[in-house]
Amino acid sequence: MSLICRFIVVFALTLGTAAMAQVIRYTSLCEEDMARLTPPKAIRVGTQSLTLKSGADLDIINSLRRELRASSHSNVVLYMFVEANQGIATLRFETRPNLSPLETIARQTGISPDRFKESLQAAVQPSSKAERARLRSQLLPEDMSKDQNKTVLFFDNDFYGAMPSSFELDNGFAFGSSTIRDAVAHATALTSARLAPSDITAFVGYPETDSELSAVFGDSKTAKLTVWQDRMKDMRQLAVTHQMKMFGLGEMRSLKSKGALLAEISASKGIVWIVAHSSGCSIRLSTGEEIQVTPSDIASLKLIHSPFVLIRVCDASDAGFAEAFLKAGARAVWVNKGVVTAPQVNQELDSFLENLQGASIADAIRQTGVASASYFRGATLYVENDHKSQEKDGVGNE
Repeated sequence: MSLICRFIVVFALTLGTAAMAQVIRYTSLCEEDMARLTPPKAIRVGTQSLTLKSGADLDIINSLRRELRASSHSNVVLYMFVEANQGIATLRFETRPNLSPLETIARQTGISPDRFKESLQAAVQPSSKAERARLRSQLLPEDMSKDQNKTVLFFDNDFYGAMPSSFELDNGFAFGSSTIRDAVAHATALTSARLAPSDITAFVGYPETDSELSAVFGDSKTAKLTVWQDRMKDMRQLAVTHQMKMFGLGEMRSLKSKGALLAEISASKGIVWIVAHSSGCSIRLSTGEEIQVTPSDIASLKLIHSPFVLIRVCDASDAGFAEAFLKAGARAVWVNKGVVTAPQVNQELDSFLENLQGASIADAIRQTGVASASYFRGATLYVENDHKSQEKDGVGNE
């Protein structure tokens, strides 16, 4: 059976007196567990030794070494989480002009991969400050002063789910790229790219009728219909306030075909995609046809303007919508990775649209993240650059 790997580089930008970008890079194996296929491997990391649980990680480490060597002129520090025989270890690489990167084992822990994932899942909750502080103290160097004025990248090799906020790194958000060089370049682009709220089209799947409530949730427990109707009323007012075009399920019903709805998505310069359940948008059109917009429908599109996309799904899982929008040609996707409620979504969107007035997309997200940290810490911004044929001149409107 062939092995199919997917690489996504994700990085977060922390703004202060010295701008610092933090990147998390993911690798997932689509067909088989790579750990079962390759034996442990002893490696040298600078002057230190480490036994990797899977020798396949060495190929990834060597690839990163080559990328860092190619970017040796940049001030880059990279942290990589790997599974060693003793537990999760953190490797630190630092670029040096015209030399191989400086390498050290920043931390060697006894934390199992399962425990690491559980801790990261707990860390997205606002009340888990102690968990975030513990993760930071156990996985990151005690003294990170050497990272100042550098681009700091976190490489999450086995899809553990690490985000900057998981380590109590405030004002951080993540966005992705196919290479380290692209990651740094597109960080700069997002700090200047602008998007007017009036150029955004929102697609909101809050149920407003009994039939919609049943179609969206089935037998799953949820709030009463009147609660969802109130949330949708708030969303409609928000759209009026910010002059944002919006399709609720009612507006979607007025369309005559699924193709017409997908065409609206394809032509949008900026997209807000909000659904009450990870099952997506279930709609009965004006023709009587019942349709459901799925991630595969989105992935098959060609997004004309390479839009910025904000995704909020009230479940902890986005059910693949983030990846689908990236495949369709979205330049950036900001998606929640934890459970979020409809009132929180509405409040966060209102704040984001307000912050877009006179600010770049990156700054608007950072400002919104600061404001929403009291109730939600689990959002990540991805940028995928593997769809070169679909790239446009910028993210949103310059």
